[in-house]
Amino acid sequence: MLLKDILTDKAFQIGISASNKEGIVQEIATFFEKAYGLDNKTVFTALWNREQKGSTGLGKALAIPHARIPNIGSMKLAVFYVADGKDFESYDKIPTQLFFAAIIDSEGQPQEQLEMLKIIVETCENTDLMASLKEAHTASDLKDIVIRRITETQNG
Repeated sequence: MLLKDILTDKAFQIGISASNKEGIVQEIATFFEKAYGLDNKTVFTALWNREQKGSTGLGKALAIPHARIPNIGSMKLAVFYVADGKDFESYDKIPTQLFFAAIIDSEGQPQEQLEMLKIIVETCENTDLMASLKEAHTASDLKDIVIRRITETQNG
């Protein structure tokens, strides 16, 4: 799986206006509706139910909210960068600056989801992605930085 092939131009956004976790999840669901035509309520419910089982705020300013929904076909990804960070209830209490949100078809292979999570975490740990994000002022900048670092990781 090459994440750069899944991360289309429409998958990137600078900023999140919501101030609490539920609002952030709602904003992410709205993004998936606009970018991919997925039902806002279905996406919100799936993401929120997943968050209730345990925060996907992994720490070190990274969160990977994700959920499985039936009949969506291929995995859908979205990347959000928030320079000042948002409280996403990460275990280390550090505000989250980078959100990789994923919607995966519930009929798909679970290993695809695990591989996606692994690549994102390895990219954040083994490259200067988090430091480079300060240079992202537009969605296009964000895409260039993220794709470059993911490609480094996957071609490593």
